[in-house]
Amino acid sequence: MLTVVYSGLRHSKKTNMPNFDSLLNVSPFALILLGAVFVHACFQLSVSVLTLLSSHSIGRRLSNNRLFSLNVWYILGVATTIAMLQLGAMATYRSATSTDSTLATVVTFSVIPLIALLVVFVYYRRGRGTQLWLPRPAAEYITTRAKKTKSSVEAFALGATTAVVELPFALAPLAIVAFAFQGFNAEHWLQLAIGYALAVTLPLIFVALFLSSGHKVSSVQRWREDAKGYLKWTSAITLFVLMIYVTVLQLGAVA
Repeated sequence: MLTVVYSGLRHSKKTNMPNFDSLLNVSPFALILLGAVFVHACFQLSVSVLTLLSSHSIGRRLSNNRLFSLNVWYILGVATTIAMLQLGAMATYRSATSTDSTLATVVTFSVIPLIALLVVFVYYRRGRGTQLWLPRPAAEYITTRAKKTKSSVEAFALGATTAVVELPFALAPLAIVAFAFQGFNAEHWLQLAIGYALAVTLPLIFVALFLSSGHKVSSVQRWREDAKGYLKWTSAITLFVLMIYVTVLQLGAVA
């Protein structure tokens, strides 16, 4: 069982097609992917900016339909950027492994526990509230853009900016998925990256539907504050577990 993901990935290289049978059987590949999606979805910056955008839109007395439209374009900006970042991560990892696969793997899985520690001690500000790690200039810029966002293009750009700003932490799940996707041919990377991005943005879709149906932004903020400890620790622990799990799988494959 330990070598299923790697034998499946090697098989996909030979047949020029992804080995989707292993995915349907909840293979180690699927578990790795689900864990990475969970960690990435736990990061709260995109939700925070979505509530900020919604708050200012509601303050301008926009209709629920218009609010939902802006939120959808914002989410599309986040999802598109995540997909592009995932493609970049896969291409970078493929290039690095072609030079020195052992070094690339060691570097990748040395960064992951560091990011997990940063999630616990840096990502969430201490004390009550929902403030995140953002440096003041970045926070002021995003706040200003959210206040001025009135068109679909601006909402899309705001979503893209948010996904890029969160990259120092999102790099961990992106790297894990890039490692797992190496067994697939590059021609399938776009579909895989889009699927990953859509899965990560599911919480944003739920929040957008919740707010556009007339619920208060304060309800989302209260949930974020109450769930802060849970999200912080579960995402960090999941990163450690994924790192150990993938290491065991790789050792099993080598053996």
